Amino acid sequence: MSKSELIALVLAQGEQIKAQAKQIKAQSEQIKTQAERIKTLESRVEELERKAAKTATPFSKKKKKSSPKGPGRQAGKGRFEMRKAPLLEEMSEIQEVYSDEMVCACGGELDHEGFELVSVTDIAAIPKVEVRGYRIEIKCCKCCKKRYRGRHRDVGEDQYGATAHRFGPRILSEAHSLHYNHGITQRKVPAVLKELTGIYITQGLLAQNAVKQGGELGNVGKAAAAIGGSIAHSQRVHTDDTGWAIGGNGAFLMGFESEHEVFYQIRRQHRNEEVREVIPSDYQGVMNTDRGKSYDATELLGVKQQKCLSHIQRNLTDVEETKMGKVKWFTAELKRLLRAANELWHEQQDKKISLEEYLAKGVKLNKQITCHLRDRTLKDADNQRMLNQLGAHHDRGNISYQIHFAT
Repeated sequence: MSKSELIALVLAQGEQIKAQAKQIKAQSEQIKTQAERIKTLESRVEELERKAAKTATPFSKKKKKSSPKGPGRQAGKGRFEMRKAPLLEEMSEIQEVYSDEMVCACGGELDHEGFELVSVTDIAAIPKVEVRGYRIEIKCCKCCKKRYRGRHRDVGEDQYGATAHRFGPRILSEAHSLHYNHGITQRKVPAVLKELTGIYITQGLLAQNAVKQGGELGNVGKAAAAIGGSIAHSQRVHTDDTGWAIGGNGAFLMGFESEHEVFYQIRRQHRNEEVREVIPSDYQGVMNTDRGKSYDATELLGVKQQKCLSHIQRNLTDVEETKMGKVKWFTAELKRLLRAANELWHEQQDKKISLEEYLAKGVKLNKQITCHLRDRTLKDADNQRMLNQLGAHHDRGNISYQIHFAT
């Protein structure tokens, strides 16, 4: 091999080494990116497994605090009050307790100084149950033999025969409160009531009475209908839904919240028909919702809507986590603008800025959102899908309506 050939071979190998080094560097960057993505996916898998397991501490991250706080009120923090003494008329009896000591331990004589009043509050050994009896007069027609019964507000018209002896509204209300307010299962409520009051109520009676009270003629049903009716006349209503179950089958728990009322309904389907049971098509206020399809129905196009910006940001984050490089810019920039819109709204609500300043900044921010959501073609399919969906909502004013609503 000649000298020139040897030099050419060395130079070629040098270029090959440089190319391999560049390739190794690129592979290292790719491995680093993949490692970060794997770590993110592992954390999401762990979170989903934790939710599926329904553990008692779904928020636990297996990280112990070096100096955890003890239970109860911390020393020097919070308000401490002694238990207040009951009134004398509230005490069923007062016993005088005398000291057995006659002489002090030192040998001195003991002198009487007086009495100190203490008390012990407890339930009666045998709970006192109130049973009210009613002698209902019955009259009978001599001709047609039709019978008439006396009426009393505490006695039902159908209270006779096998159902002549019933439980009053107070004990039933207490039973429902233990279940619905305090979380005791309906199966355990009868045992708890018997321990506290001596009255035994079957689980079947509680279930039947709950259905009765929730019906159209029940007290709960009437109150719910009144609240649902007032929601339709509110200035602004927030609505969302979550999964539920009816007899083991999938259903929806729909919530509607205005400034003064909160209304819930459970339905087997979540369509615009179910939404319009509470929010009619001619609703004059503003409805805050997520991007559920039921709110985009033709019947609700006349209702002014504000899409939840936090929901949209979570949707954008889900898309962004599957992307790498410059493709992330579309979702990241839109998240920044929506986050700024949320912060601006809260500043105005907290009276940190005037309404005029809020509107001036809001108009400028709205122009930036309009520019970002302008109709165009993007290379990434997921970004294009988000642009099409959010752009359509923005054209209707559903994304920045809170700025126009303030005017």
